[in-house]
Amino acid sequence: MIQQLSPPDVLYESPKNSFVAQFIGENNKLHGKVTKMAKGVCEVTLDDGTKLKAEPVNVSAVGDRTTISLRPERVEFDGAEKLDNTVKGKIIEILYLGDHLRVVMSVAGNPEFIVKVRNRGIRRPLEEGKSYNIGWSAGDCKALDFAG
Repeated sequence: MIQQLSPPDVLYESPKNSFVAQFIGENNKLHGKVTKMAKGVCEVTLDDGTKLKAEPVNVSAVGDRTTISLRPERVEFDGAEKLDNTVKGKIIEILYLGDHLRVVMSVAGNPEFIVKVRNRGIRRPLEEGKSYNIGWSAGDCKALDFAG
């Protein structure tokens, strides 16, 4: 069954459901429940109690279970406190991949949360085992159907 018929950039940037979000590219998943809806933004309380703002894609009401979809390159270390969503995460592993670092973190109950950082694109050194604030905008965070 076809889930979404769109060009690759639209599939990647604007998935219509959790299946499509997992189909192309890496994707962080966080599970929770919609607790507020207003003006194109919803508040989601994650299963660990963390509150996030997200773009509601296919959730429609307070109380809906949801899977938050967030692409690893949308997460920021520098200036995290100025973004719509700020959370603390602990670095588990840093992988050097030439043009970027692939940072595996434990964030809001997800021990496999991925952040892609441009090589030389961060102002401070990152260390395994340490905790850092990270952040992202509500528009980069999609509230999709629950895929638990």
